Amino acid sequence: MDFIMSNNNKGIVTNVHGDVLTIEDIESNDVTEIIMKRGFVEESEIEIGCLVEYDKYKKIVIQEDIN
Repeated sequence: MDFIMSNNNKGIVTNVHGDVLTIEDIESNDVTEIIMKRGFVEESEIEIGCLVEYDKYKKIVIQEDIN
């Protein structure tokens, strides 16, 4: 997937706890928590180490397993 042409934030999932993801932003290294029920990606698809793209409303729009 091509993450370069997007205005969304990109990050690596560093923790999954229940329905909350902890994501470290690739560009700023800021840590963001996202509640899964607000996104459309299935919770079972998200694992630690996944590359995700999320919008300004903290909804996951793309995920890619980079392992």
